[in-house]
Amino acid sequence: MRFYRSLALTGLFYFGAVFCRAEPPKDPQARKTYDHDKEWLSHFPTPFIVTNIRGQDRQYAERRMAALDLVHEKHDQSAIPEMLGELKNGSFLSPEICDILGEWKTKEALGTLQEVDKDHKKYPKDVRAHARKALAQITGS
Repeated sequence: MRFYRSLALTGLFYFGAVFCRAEPPKDPQARKTYDHDKEWLSHFPTPFIVTNIRGQDRQYAERRMAALDLVHEKHDQSAIPEMLGELKNGSFLSPEICDILGEWKTKEALGTLQEVDKDHKKYPKDVRAHARKALAQITGS
């Protein structure tokens, strides 16, 4: 019985990891760049991958999306401080970062997510909604 329960949980985790990622670009050229960057980054250790999440505005957008997807797939908690930094900076990846933090039930993100949820001037409505959803996942409410 225990085996089947753990098997079901493992299946749900992989289902979530595959279908809850940042959506790859739809533009064929951007998708080609994204796929190349993701394959290239996949051969590096997580600390290097995490540094590729950083950036200004939409600079290197495909590489940054690919890096976030790889970190999500690896479920490497060492990436949390970098993700929180990007969330605080208002990155275009903020909705996906909130989703990942909620999925991972990252308690150290509670303060930042609460700030995002309350700051109507700095964060757009959709980012605040993702932060609220992540807060609910983490706190179980």
